[in-house]
Amino acid sequence: MGFELSKRKAYLAIGLIALVSLLLIQAYGLTVSSGSPSAEPTFAATYLWSYATYGIVYPTPIVADGYMYTVSYSAYSSFVEVNCLNASTGAQVWNYGPRGFAGSLAVSDGYVYTSSTWGDLEAFNASKGAKIWNFTKENPMSTPVVADNRVYVKASGYVGSMENSIGFVYCFDAETGARIWNYTIEASVGTPTVAGNMVYVPFRERFSTTNNVYALDAQTGAKIWSYPAGNYAVSSLIVGGSRGYVYVGSDDGNIYALSPFSGTTVWNYAIGGFSGSPVIDGDIIYVRSNTSNVYALDAKTGAKIWNYTAGNDVNSAIVAGNKLYIWTGNNTYALDASNGNAIWSYTTESPVATVTVDGGFTYIGYNVEKVGNVDCLNSSTGVKIWNYTTKYGHEVTRIAVSDDIIYAITADVLTKPIHIPGSIIYALEPTAVSPPLPLPLIVAVMGIVISAVAFLVYWVRLKGTKGSPPATATTRT
Repeated sequence: MGFELSKRKAYLAIGLIALVSLLLIQAYGLTVSSGSPSAEPTFAATYLWSYATYGIVYPTPIVADGYMYTVSYSAYSSFVEVNCLNASTGAQVWNYGPRGFAGSLAVSDGYVYTSSTWGDLEAFNASKGAKIWNFTKENPMSTPVVADNRVYVKASGYVGSMENSIGFVYCFDAETGARIWNYTIEASVGTPTVAGNMVYVPFRERFSTTNNVYALDAQTGAKIWSYPAGNYAVSSLIVGGSRGYVYVGSDDGNIYALSPFSGTTVWNYAIGGFSGSPVIDGDIIYVRSNTSNVYALDAKTGAKIWNYTAGNDVNSAIVAGNKLYIWTGNNTYALDASNGNAIWSYTTESPVATVTVDGGFTYIGYNVEKVGNVDCLNSSTGVKIWNYTTKYGHEVTRIAVSDDIIYAITADVLTKPIHIPGSIIYALEPTAVSPPLPLPLIVAVMGIVISAVAFLVYWVRLKGTKGSPPATATTRT
């Protein structure tokens, strides 16, 4: 009777441990059949490579066809260098310089175009770095603009004295470098904007603060119309929307929409003070004011759709998907692009340096005590997925993304003045990391193991007891 009672108690204890363990496993989402947690894996940024440049990388690098192209500028030597790197490994493929450059570079159809402060426009084979053609002018040139197999660039200078400014707009064949046309303006010329069959050029007249906009025929260079922009901040000129209007931000607190055919004003809207370049997406144009507001206007009529007050001056804006991303101070906001409602906000430890949105992820760069940080967020929810920190002294200035590789461009702020300061480019790749098992789940698994071992040991002992011969009684003599 005692043996049967002990057996029942042992079975009951083992069964109770197993039952509690199974309940814990079920509660924490581990199915016995699959043997793996149902929780989504987490991600971390894996370091791939880094590359140190001669001078500071000042425009965001261009990644195309498996290559990364950078322009870096040295304030000490006033020289700039162009580098072509293997985007996957960071190995240098070719470089050009150091020498003087103006603006940035452009990459199109297997060519890299650079413009020089020494008056050189040069075209290189994008993969090998061989020079294809060049054009030389004594005047500094702007960033090349490539459209429809043509390269457009402006050159600015002066005649006799600096007050006698003069500007040139050039159009070249993108493959051969043959000059197709040029247009001369007795004014300081801004970078051209190419849209459709038109080239729009902002400029400021000699001996005047008056700004103007010229529309030139993209094929011939003939002037189609001019618009007296007054004190408009014509450097903010953009073209877009279904009607192809030309949008000009103004120092008088207005944004103007001009007809691309005649240059006449179609509409204007007062925002109280213009800040930065507008952003256009479809038929909505987003405008930042210097009163901490963001306005969404109908690009066809100028009617206000919504406005959002950020509390501080908005540094910049990006449209991606159905969201408008803005950042100010330590805060980044994702707004519904159609109605301006805040979807989420995210606060960093220090002011935001740069934001990039790509493939459902938002990358925020900021710096804490000379250490660069990149936070990757889910663009739908604003929840942080991973963080990456650079070495001390490498402050993040820009972020580029291509083919699921994140490139954090930093400036080395610790370089001694006697040396040439430079940038370090970090290449990162998100990697799935299985989340650690919670403690109750570990205890539950251990409970199952202990129960199984205890049952096996008890069963073996029980079988041994049943198979043993009965003990014989001994008698004393």
